[in-house]
Amino acid sequence: MKVKGVGEGMKKNNVLTVMFLIFAVIGIGLLAGAMILLANLCDTGDPWEVRAQSGMYVAFLILMILGIVFFCTGAVPLIILRIKKQKNKRLLEKGRVLYATVESIDRNRSYNVNGRNPYVIYCTWKDEYADLFYRFKSGNLWTNPALIFPEGSEIEVYVDPNDFRKYYVDAERKLSQKIVDLT
Repeated sequence: MKVKGVGEGMKKNNVLTVMFLIFAVIGIGLLAGAMILLANLCDTGDPWEVRAQSGMYVAFLILMILGIVFFCTGAVPLIILRIKKQKNKRLLEKGRVLYATVESIDRNRSYNVNGRNPYVIYCTWKDEYADLFYRFKSGNLWTNPALIFPEGSEIEVYVDPNDFRKYYVDAERKLSQKIVDLT
């Protein structure tokens, strides 16, 4: 079943990545400007002599602080996204596949982009041998997953066999295969 023109799946992640990259590049530019300004302050022939121009020091400090703030605002989320992506990729390649049952689909009210809240899937898997139930939560999904994963249906969950706290609910990949985004 294909539904055309419904989802926004990966677009939000791509927009955020570009936004974070822009912040990081602006930060690098500001830091480079601060270094050029510092080089001009020290350009007297003697590297240990710095011209005393208080306005230039203030400009240097402002550029440095802004550069660090912009760079960190862009780079830290990019690093976090990259680590998360690598973890999910590793679980998809080497993790153990569990077939969990979709319990509910809710909105993540703690996260908001342009006035919209993403969906999350809650699912459970029963370990028959240990007589334990494991509950998993998907990542943020910008397409309503109820079309593909109605309550009671099965969903793949990839887990680290040694630590079930490391898991990935494979909803986004299947959603992107079944829903064509034309927006």
